[in-house]
Amino acid sequence: MSNTACIVYEHGSQEKLAKSLAAQLGKAHWEPTLAHLDTSKDMNGFFKTRGLLDCSAIFLTIGGPKAIEFLWLFREVCARRAVSRRPLIATVPAGIVLDHVRVGTYLYRHGADIVFVNTMRERHLVEAAFRSVGGGATRILACQNPILMQGPLPAKSGNQGQLATVLFAVQTDIPKSKEERAYVARRLCEYAQRHPRRTVLIKPKHRIGEKSGHPQKYPYEDIFPKEAALYGSPDNLMFTYQDMDVLLDEADLLVTISSTAALEALVRGRRAVAITDFGVKENIGNSYFLGANILATFDDIIEDRIPAAEPAWLREQMNAPAFGDSLATVEQMVAHQEASRESLPFPHSFYLDGCGPFMVSRFTPLNRYRLKDLPQLTKAAAEPEKTSTRIADKVTAGPASADKRVAKARPAVQPKANLEGLSRYERAQRLLAANEAKSAEKICREALKRMPQSAKHLRQMARILAALGRKEEARRHMKAARAARWRVLGRLSRWLGRSGSPTAACVRTEQESLAA
Repeated sequence: MSNTACIVYEHGSQEKLAKSLAAQLGKAHWEPTLAHLDTSKDMNGFFKTRGLLDCSAIFLTIGGPKAIEFLWLFREVCARRAVSRRPLIATVPAGIVLDHVRVGTYLYRHGADIVFVNTMRERHLVEAAFRSVGGGATRILACQNPILMQGPLPAKSGNQGQLATVLFAVQTDIPKSKEERAYVARRLCEYAQRHPRRTVLIKPKHRIGEKSGHPQKYPYEDIFPKEAALYGSPDNLMFTYQDMDVLLDEADLLVTISSTAALEALVRGRRAVAITDFGVKENIGNSYFLGANILATFDDIIEDRIPAAEPAWLREQMNAPAFGDSLATVEQMVAHQEASRESLPFPHSFYLDGCGPFMVSRFTPLNRYRLKDLPQLTKAAAEPEKTSTRIADKVTAGPASADKRVAKARPAVQPKANLEGLSRYERAQRLLAANEAKSAEKICREALKRMPQSAKHLRQMARILAALGRKEEARRHMKAARAARWRVLGRLSRWLGRSGSPTAACVRTEQESLAA
């Protein structure tokens, strides 16, 4: 009997990874099925999918906090239904994992039975991270990512001949600002104008309105028309929504900031460039390509100074067994579980088992189910329920419960407002907003000693007194504030209405906007 697998994905690159996994599993004589998961909705309904809990393994391509939510619900469903044999959970990253988010990204997957990583170097780093947070039975396997590996690595870097098709791989959130994205559009227009015989294709990650793991605030589809209107609209510059695999087969050069598509292009023997006009930084992601010899500026690309990739760096990035070889470990674990006829225990999870109550209470996906302290809930559920209570216990519990009713919770101490460098009016406003009306009244009275006819300070004093519950005094101060205001406006209106010389009329005309 062949093993069955359910591959869970949501959108974009995860769907592409799911299809690649299905192809690899099919070659290994598994029976894969794809299951789409909408993480914006309650995931409980997803676990009602027919055959989900009966398959041999679940391959999870979603990451981040949603992975923790899935793992926690999977545990709950298995416990609630008392399944005799549960499927294994294996997580696979959808592309390269950048340095500055590597540990956090894989910690979200801590608690799965198997965690796949992309390289042997990543495996050592993740193993050290998991040991630091409590270890557990999670197996970490290094394998070539199914998205990237399409065959043997090229013996040489990309073809150095003439360029006919240039492909720009768009990232939804890199660069982030509208000005930086407008700069990218402007330079691509400049490149297309400089090389009119080349086709310049812009490949967005998804269409406007489609769901993605990284929201797109400033789509290039909105930015390019404005930049083309200012700097020219070349005919050889166009958008395309074809599949990236098809485009990479046709492209001679791939340009990006830090997309996984650069590594895909290098693996296929194409030339690739990672733009450095915004610097080389971890949060941009192009620091991943240090040592690859593909970093260049737009000026270099426009002048056809295209660097040749370093083959040794590419071999290091792909230094891992093929996915089919790593799949043998999954098959051994499935066979071991079937032979024991018992469900495997769940591995230790940093967020679900070892994380503090404060962190868990701030975890948005778990708060969706109103869980404030998972470790305490698990401990309370394990304790046996009391079937009887002694009378002595009731007598002892009586005064204690009465004391609890009498005792009042202390109000939370609010942080003091920062009043440095502010005027009296602003200081009183800050103190009033911080529920320190007494201190605000003191400052406002000092201001009124200096300016007793100030309508602004009289109104502020009325608001402070109202907050203190002294309504009659508040009414008097509000009445005085209105009188002070009309006193000033009356003088101004009389001055503006005074007839006089042409010079006075000119001054009156200039002051009309101020009076309004």
